[in-house]
Amino acid sequence: KEYFKTKILREAGLLPPPSSLSGYEYMIVIDFEATCDREKSTNYPHEIIEFPAVLVNVDRCEIVDSWRRYVRPTVNPVLSTFCTDLTGITQETVDKSEDFPTVLQHFQAWLTEKRLGIEHAFAIVTDGPFDIARFLYLSCQHNQIEVPTWATRWINVKKCFVNFYRKDSRSRVNCLQDMLVRMNLKFEGTPHCGLDDATNIARVVTRLLKDGAKLRVNERLDLPGQKDRRFYNVAPVPREEATAWLKKCQQNL
Repeated sequence: KEYFKTKILREAGLLPPPSSLSGYEYMIVIDFEATCDREKSTNYPHEIIEFPAVLVNVDRCEIVDSWRRYVRPTVNPVLSTFCTDLTGITQETVDKSEDFPTVLQHFQAWLTEKRLGIEHAFAIVTDGPFDIARFLYLSCQHNQIEVPTWATRWINVKKCFVNFYRKDSRSRVNCLQDMLVRMNLKFEGTPHCGLDDATNIARVVTRLLKDGAKLRVNERLDLPGQKDRRFYNVAPVPREEATAWLKKCQQNL
């Protein structure tokens, strides 16, 4: 319903620029790759081993830059065969990489270089809650550092996609591939390569922006959280809180 209403406004020339709708000038799409094993334990101590970021200019509705570093794990320094087969990341690659705190500093330096959070308001975009609520959170916990402020709230693009395009209550998407297929797009690159995954998520984001979707922060870390949730440290962000967060981001510029 939202898509068709927006389409009418766009065709009538009544739709404001994307940044006016979302409030953000840029969006940073992330899709971490992390240590894993074939046994899917909820207590597995995941560590980020690939830290990618894809920068989307909201008004231009296009990808304008990307950044990536591989990360050397320290809790489980030897990658499982399952992890290497899944991600394509080799032991040699992580062995010669820097540890997580150092890579996080490099990422902060990239944000500064792009004047993100200094002159330009930005939001983090993910394909689900895993990247922040599990991979980033655990990596920070392992290294006894605080989760960066910019990562405490994010846009779960899957929720935005369903809310904007759904035709009825049965409309669902389970993965990135579902979103791409519905947009008549093909995955470009290699699945489970963090940068390629993030780039394809960014393609979904740019299409949403072009179609007039209002992308707002819709999830946040909730620590220590409630154990009855699937992701006990994730909470939904209501519209009022999302607006307050945007204002805070803009005031910090």
